[in-house]
Amino acid sequence: IHYYAFITDISERKNAEEALKRSEHILRLFVEHSPAAIAMFDAEMNYIVTSHRYLTDYGIMGKKLAGLSHYDVFPEMDEPRKEIHRRCLKGEIVKCEEDPLPRFDGRLDYVRYELRPWYETDGTIGGLIFFSEVITERKLAEQAIRASEEKYRTVTESFDSVIITVDEAGVIHYANQAAAGAYHITPAEM
Repeated sequence: IHYYAFITDISERKNAEEALKRSEHILRLFVEHSPAAIAMFDAEMNYIVTSHRYLTDYGIMGKKLAGLSHYDVFPEMDEPRKEIHRRCLKGEIVKCEEDPLPRFDGRLDYVRYELRPWYETDGTIGGLIFFSEVITERKLAEQAIRASEEKYRTVTESFDSVIITVDEAGVIHYANQAAAGAYHITPAEM
């Protein structure tokens, strides 16, 4: 009786597999725990991975999204937003500084976002990555400042007294109509 044994050292392959698993684990932790709202989709708009912030910002905490269609998770998605996804899946990078986003509960949020394609190792587009930030508080603060400025302007314009604001360098930043009349030039010229 003869026995033949073939032995192949697979330790190099095992080490490579372990290194790949570790890299995938680290990348997943990085995305999931990022302070930014991030979602990664495949070419059919199925979720691959999301950050916790994304789940929180879009009111879907506790849901397991991997493998689900974005359009099943958000069935109210309108056609203009779907068209943006299609453009991105063709290679375009799409950015928006202020997008009004209606919520389920009727309130309106404002979102700043960037959509960009991600590429497979062969160079084909594998899907897209969505980065976003809810900027509603900032938007409301800006609106409040504008309203306050308008109120201030209305009040100061109603005075017959000269009102001029000047900074430390002596630069005039505001002059009311009474000041313009007193100096015989327009407020803009002042």
